[in-house]
Amino acid sequence: MQVRIEDQVAFADAARGVAKLLAGGPPTPVLAGAVLHAHDEGGVTLSGFDPDAATRLRLPADVQTPGRVLVSGRLLAEIARLLPRQTIEVTADRMRLTITAGGSRATLPLLPIEDYPQLPATPDLVGEIDAAAFAETVSRVAPAASTDPAMPHFTVVAIDLPAPGEPLRLYATDRYRMAAGLLPWQPALDTPVQPRRVLIPARQLHAAADLLAGGADTVRFGATPEPGRVGLTNGHRTITLAELAVKVPDYEPHLNPEVAGEVTVPVTELHAAVKRLALHKERSGAHLSLADNTLQLSIASDAGHSTETLAVDYQGEQVETCFNPTFLASALHALGTDLVHITIPTRPDARPWAFRPLTGTTPDDQLRYVVMPLKTAQASSAQAA
Repeated sequence: MQVRIEDQVAFADAARGVAKLLAGGPPTPVLAGAVLHAHDEGGVTLSGFDPDAATRLRLPADVQTPGRVLVSGRLLAEIARLLPRQTIEVTADRMRLTITAGGSRATLPLLPIEDYPQLPATPDLVGEIDAAAFAETVSRVAPAASTDPAMPHFTVVAIDLPAPGEPLRLYATDRYRMAAGLLPWQPALDTPVQPRRVLIPARQLHAAADLLAGGADTVRFGATPEPGRVGLTNGHRTITLAELAVKVPDYEPHLNPEVAGEVTVPVTELHAAVKRLALHKERSGAHLSLADNTLQLSIASDAGHSTETLAVDYQGEQVETCFNPTFLASALHALGTDLVHITIPTRPDARPWAFRPLTGTTPDDQLRYVVMPLKTAQASSAQAA
């Protein structure tokens, strides 16, 4: 193999993307590898595979000698990231891959490519979505999923493939908070699919959406009629993700609590206040009180006591509850607007509170976030402290 790649940044981005979607502890060593395939017709494809994700990223390249080799995906990504921004020369013999850029030269031992599995086929196209909007929505919804592998049903993002004329819906929850997003959806005319729910691990979907945002303007979404794999294609970037077969909760009832009141708060001020309270890491609960045009947050621990007071437009009955400040901060961070519309439930100490971005004078349902208050005992403890 002998290849010349002019764009160091694109090469580093592709290597990083492949490595990011590889499993941390693969069942076999070759699945920790990345394949470099120099094509006869020109161009290089970097690809990676584990049981849950397959990645193919094609780059422009001048190919003098075609070939296909397998090397460590992690080391390739680290080397590519640190190369000088100069033309890259890639050569390979039977034992090693050599990467040269300017005065920098690195070699990687080859892994046995004959043991590498065949990548799964990309499912048929069922619809298209805007790449930037998809990446942004996934980045706001996916962090609400759990990272605990012992509860796989809470580690996923649920994607509801819609009926014609409906938006694409995304959901994620870890039991204590829940996020939901909507995206405009353009269905494929030649391969209609019945509406169904797709469950993808949140970490992998987040990495995939971020990687695809650097390609063309549109992500082509492929899926099989029955649960199996989904395919995401953007120009010369293709990622195939395995669906999880787990039972997930019914999301919508939790996103629409019975309303007892509402208040609008500046996001920046409230977010900064919550982050300051979160410094009390020994205490999980922050007390929240709403009354007489005032929103007050307080927390106490062995390290001291903090109180935050914000002026708001609220003249309803006094409301008190207790929140995990980290979860509250994540909801505010996800909104991406100057103002947040907060819906107060009929049982404020036991039902989820809803947070929506406010655009103009109307809450925006394109993103909804709910956070469960902590138990009454914790709330009383935080208040008494």
